[in-house]
Amino acid sequence: EGLGLTILEAMASGRPVVSTACGGPSTTVLDGETGRLVPVGDAAALADAMQEVLSAPERADTMGRRGRDRVEEHFSMAATGQRFLDVYDRLLGVES
Repeated sequence: EGLGLTILEAMASGRPVVSTACGGPSTTVLDGETGRLVPVGDAAALADAMQEVLSAPERADTMGRRGRDRVEEHFSMAATGQRFLDVYDRLLGVES
Protein backbone atom coordinates (compact mmCIF):
# COMPACT_ATOMS: atom_id res chain seq x y z
CA GLU A 1 0.00 0.00 0.00
CA GLY A 2 1.73 3.15 -1.20
CA LEU A 3 0.25 5.79 1.07
CA GLY A 4 -0.59 3.68 4.11
CA LEU A 5 -4.31 4.13 4.68
CA THR A 6 -4.16 2.10 7.88
CA ILE A 7 -1.65 4.59 9.24
CA LEU A 8 -3.85 7.53 8.23
CA GLU A 9 -6.84 5.83 9.87
CA ALA A 10 -4.90 5.37 13.11
CA MET A 11 -3.78 8.98 13.03
CA ALA A 12 -7.33 10.16 12.29
CA SER A 13 -8.43 8.17 15.35
CA GLY A 14 -5.96 10.07 17.49
CA ARG A 15 -3.53 7.20 17.96
CA PRO A 16 0.26 7.57 17.75
CA VAL A 17 1.82 5.47 14.99
CA VAL A 18 4.93 3.32 15.18
CA SER A 19 6.14 2.23 11.75
CA THR A 20 9.15 1.78 9.54
CA ALA A 21 10.57 4.78 7.70
CA CYS A 22 9.57 3.71 4.21
CA GLY A 23 7.21 4.91 1.50
CA GLY A 24 3.86 6.12 2.79
CA PRO A 25 4.67 6.13 6.51
CA SER A 26 7.66 8.40 5.98
CA THR A 27 5.44 10.93 4.22
CA THR A 28 2.68 10.93 6.84
CA VAL A 29 4.23 10.24 10.26
CA LEU A 30 6.43 12.94 11.76
CA ASP A 31 8.97 11.08 13.89
CA GLY A 32 8.73 12.16 17.50
CA GLU A 33 5.72 14.38 16.82
CA THR A 34 2.89 12.17 15.55
CA GLY A 35 4.52 8.83 16.24
CA ARG A 36 7.80 7.03 15.74
CA LEU A 37 9.59 5.90 12.60
CA VAL A 38 12.35 3.30 12.70
CA PRO A 39 14.69 1.89 10.06
CA VAL A 40 13.32 -0.88 7.85
CA GLY A 41 14.40 -4.30 9.09
CA ASP A 42 15.45 -3.12 12.56
CA ALA A 43 13.26 -5.25 14.83
CA ALA A 44 15.00 -4.03 17.98
CA ALA A 45 14.36 -0.38 17.09
CA LEU A 46 10.71 -1.21 16.33
CA ALA A 47 10.30 -2.92 19.71
CA ASP A 48 12.03 -0.01 21.48
CA ALA A 49 9.78 2.54 19.75
CA MET A 50 6.64 0.59 20.69
CA GLN A 51 7.84 0.33 24.29
CA GLU A 52 8.62 4.05 24.33
CA VAL A 53 5.11 4.95 23.17
CA LEU A 54 3.39 2.48 25.50
CA SER A 55 5.37 3.57 28.56
CA ALA A 56 4.53 7.27 28.19
CA PRO A 57 0.74 7.58 27.88
CA GLU A 58 0.63 11.37 28.13
CA ARG A 59 3.23 11.73 25.37
CA ALA A 60 1.35 9.12 23.31
CA ASP A 61 -1.87 11.12 23.70
CA THR A 62 -0.07 14.28 22.57
CA MET A 63 1.32 12.43 19.53
CA GLY A 64 -2.16 11.12 18.79
CA ARG A 65 -3.71 14.60 18.91
CA ARG A 66 -0.98 15.98 16.66
CA GLY A 67 -1.50 13.08 14.26
CA ARG A 68 -5.22 13.78 14.05
CA ASP A 69 -4.52 17.46 13.38
CA ARG A 70 -2.05 16.49 10.65
CA VAL A 71 -4.55 14.19 8.96
CA GLU A 72 -7.26 16.84 9.04
CA GLU A 73 -4.90 19.48 7.66
CA HIS A 74 -3.16 17.45 4.95
CA PHE A 75 -5.12 14.27 4.17
CA SER A 76 -8.83 14.98 4.73
CA MET A 77 -11.22 14.97 1.80
CA ALA A 78 -11.46 18.75 2.00
CA ALA A 79 -7.69 19.26 2.02
CA THR A 80 -7.06 16.73 -0.73
CA GLY A 81 -9.92 18.06 -2.85
CA GLN A 82 -8.63 21.62 -2.52
CA ARG A 83 -5.17 20.56 -3.70
CA PHE A 84 -6.72 18.99 -6.81
CA LEU A 85 -8.78 22.11 -7.48
CA ASP A 86 -5.68 24.31 -7.05
CA VAL A 87 -3.78 22.22 -9.61
CA TYR A 88 -6.69 22.35 -12.07
CA ASP A 89 -6.93 26.12 -11.65
CA ARG A 90 -3.20 26.50 -12.25
CA LEU A 91 -3.30 24.26 -15.33
CA LEU A 92 -6.24 26.21 -16.72
CA GLY A 93 -4.67 29.56 -15.88
CA VAL A 94 -7.46 30.51 -13.49
CA GLU A 95 -6.56 33.13 -10.89
CA SER A 96 -7.43 32.17 -7.30
